[in-house]
Amino acid sequence: MAYSSTGPSLGTAGIGFALVLLLFLVFAGVPIAYVLSVTAYVLLYSSGEEPMAVSLAMSNGISSFILLAVPFFILAGNVMTDGGLTKPLADWVTAMVRRMRGGLLQALVIAMYIFSGISGSKIADVAAVGTTLKSMLKDQGYDPVESGVMLAAAGIMGETIPPSQVMMVLASITTLSVATFFVAGVVPAAVLGLCLMLMSNRRAKKYDWPRYPAISWSERARLSVHALPALMVPMILIIGIVGGFATTTEVSSIAMVFSIVVSVFICQGMNFKSFITMKPLFHLLSTAALSALLCCANSITLAQSKFVLKLAHSDSVDIATSRKAVMAETFTREVKARSDGRITVQIFGAGAPGGERELIESVKNGFIQAGLVSGVMANFFPSAMVTDIPHLFPNSEVADKVMDGPFGQKLSKDLTAATGMHNMCFGEVGFRHSSSGKKPIHSPKDLVGMKIRVRETPVYVTEMKALGAQPTPIAFPETHTALQTGVVDDQENPIPTLIFAKLYEVQKHVTLDGHNYGVDWFVVGDKLYKSPPPDLLKVVSDAAMMACD
Repeated sequence: MAYSSTGPSLGTAGIGFALVLLLFLVFAGVPIAYVLSVTAYVLLYSSGEEPMAVSLAMSNGISSFILLAVPFFILAGNVMTDGGLTKPLADWVTAMVRRMRGGLLQALVIAMYIFSGISGSKIADVAAVGTTLKSMLKDQGYDPVESGVMLAAAGIMGETIPPSQVMMVLASITTLSVATFFVAGVVPAAVLGLCLMLMSNRRAKKYDWPRYPAISWSERARLSVHALPALMVPMILIIGIVGGFATTTEVSSIAMVFSIVVSVFICQGMNFKSFITMKPLFHLLSTAALSALLCCANSITLAQSKFVLKLAHSDSVDIATSRKAVMAETFTREVKARSDGRITVQIFGAGAPGGERELIESVKNGFIQAGLVSGVMANFFPSAMVTDIPHLFPNSEVADKVMDGPFGQKLSKDLTAATGMHNMCFGEVGFRHSSSGKKPIHSPKDLVGMKIRVRETPVYVTEMKALGAQPTPIAFPETHTALQTGVVDDQENPIPTLIFAKLYEVQKHVTLDGHNYGVDWFVVGDKLYKSPPPDLLKVVSDAAMMACD
């Protein structure tokens, strides 16, 4: 069921060695790009996995819709630094606070706060602002140690202000939106910056630090206009995310394109040749997939028994809120008991190997042996849309009887003929209900003109259009943010999904209309039918039926 060809399977010893090597290289001062490359290759070789499976895991590790924003923001910050946009920003901040005692250090704190809302990396923030103000601080007689300490302390603000990389990662693995992290992070960072400025002011009075002479208002206006392009990037972030005009990933791509356009065509701090040969761009592209391998290391598994069966799903791993999690745990327990330990089931929940589309492709290609999928199946097997017909089943009992009977058996055979995948059984997703953040939905006319998030299947889009709504297909990880920021007004999902995704935080009303009934497909790849002995194949089949029951 799972075969090794990258190298010997070293188990936890290989992972431990890779971690020790990573720490050693970091403390030895090796550039982080090379550290990630070397340790990733070591982990890859010692995983005992098929190279194609490793490639898929690496690809899926960087396919998170939210995490796609991270490299865009990093690139935007690097372009602004190399394109010379940070110096006008620093000059403008300095002009605004230069009359304060110790004004340059005050300007340093403010510039760090603003730049933190551009790059998402405190290292990039420190490098950009520090390089720009270093000579000015030295010329004005500031103590280099004092300046360095203030710069390092101000850099901490970058950890709490989106597009902070830490905040992006947290948003990708929790049900909290990026907008929530934005609101939660901006105020603490502002308080920290204010404290640093107050402390700097007190020390400036104590040690009689210098002041800059006042400048005219016309000069301030000129500097403001010159700094406006650099200030537009954090403005795009705030207006786009908090205002609900676009998702985080869309805002990050807009910020990146805007930075390139301003740097190349307006400020002319760089040209296309210098942009293409940027060292940060080279490192970003050369190590992205390798670092993704380390980030998704939990999806690279180590075979310790005769047969390893990988079962994946995109739902929560909490059995209290997710039927897929219950099915996966039941299947694992039954397989272990029925096979006397000859088969080891490894569960990858919460979209670990990617979304449902990537999951189905993995099952078809044999990288993952089994998967629990629902709505996206229609994109691979159009006949699956028949179960999406509105109000098809009056209750769960009728649905179970139909899907477990000749109709469901015929549908499963057609799936195998069309895709090569085998459906072991049908599980219950449940009835889907409408929710709204603005007004309760009592009748179809209440949906007219409402922007509603739907799954990317033709039946759901057509259904909502027929009711007069504006269907908007949005990736599920972005649903909470889209509802919170007003990109969409409503959504529709089974009740357990509202709970585990915490959609109740941004939706006030739920209408138990049960407009669609969802089914889970327990699909396995064709290789699974050819690999194990017949007795183990029966174990898998029987365990799947128990899981779907």
